[in-house]
Amino acid sequence: MWIVALDGSEISFRALRLVTFLMNPKHVLKGVHDNVVVITVLKPGETEASKNHILNDARVKLIKCGVGDFNIRTKAITLPDGWEVGDALVYFANHAHMGRSASSHFVLGAQGIDKAATGGSKMAHLGSIAEQCLAKVKVPVTIVKNAWGTKHADCDGLGRPVRVGHDGNPKSGLHIACAVDGTFTSDAAFDLAASLCREGDTLSAVFVMGTGSDRRATMCESNYTIECAKVGESRKLKQCEFVKVVLGKGGSVAKALVEIGKDCDVLVMGSVELTKIEKRHVLGSVAMGIAKHAPCHLCVAKNYA
Repeated sequence: MWIVALDGSEISFRALRLVTFLMNPKHVLKGVHDNVVVITVLKPGETEASKNHILNDARVKLIKCGVGDFNIRTKAITLPDGWEVGDALVYFANHAHMGRSASSHFVLGAQGIDKAATGGSKMAHLGSIAEQCLAKVKVPVTIVKNAWGTKHADCDGLGRPVRVGHDGNPKSGLHIACAVDGTFTSDAAFDLAASLCREGDTLSAVFVMGTGSDRRATMCESNYTIECAKVGESRKLKQCEFVKVVLGKGGSVAKALVEIGKDCDVLVMGSVELTKIEKRHVLGSVAMGIAKHAPCHLCVAKNYA
């Protein structure tokens, strides 16, 4: 089940479209349907009627993208007293799958402001709501950036958005990169990345090698080379490979992955620090740094039970 936060902005409609690009069309052939829940939050003074046009527009766009009308649900959420928009989104995302066998995937656009460009001293490429959702939502979270495309996108002769990545070529498919390090969380992230791929896409399992990581690099290369071969064949990908990036002097994992993000459409990674009880609602520093500065869309796999 895909949950998309919509507020009527262009970036939120890009998030809606990206969901249709990442949904697995083979589920339909197997009698399994990916459901999409579109949610919008009613701020004080707003009514459900005032947001109906946004939700109806979302339904129309999803149907144009091939999602069945019976697989679409829309919901306007009223803010309880004392709650902020981020609180409502986190609560809904964490409880929407309760009582259901299917897992959830939460998607929202990031509308952070570059404070340096407005006279500030800090660079904030994520809004506070996106940061809150990244830290506190327990299911996989995808943050949609202004990576490419527009609200309306390029469409085919039937008015359906064309599935295309940052290179603008619909024949090249999407390029999805996944950061791996041999941990359980990175394995889960790789499985998630593979599930987002369609025939003709490219998937890269990226290991960033720092000082003293030779043994882990060898282990990851051995394991993921085999996994990439299996995934590439089963999903008929254009390319699926293990990529090793060696850090230079003064380099960091975050900087290296941000560079990887410049050449891919979606970067998938796990957040490993959430295993610590005292950091249960704090996103790992590496993941947050990448989320703020990577130019591509970012998907973070969580390791909550």
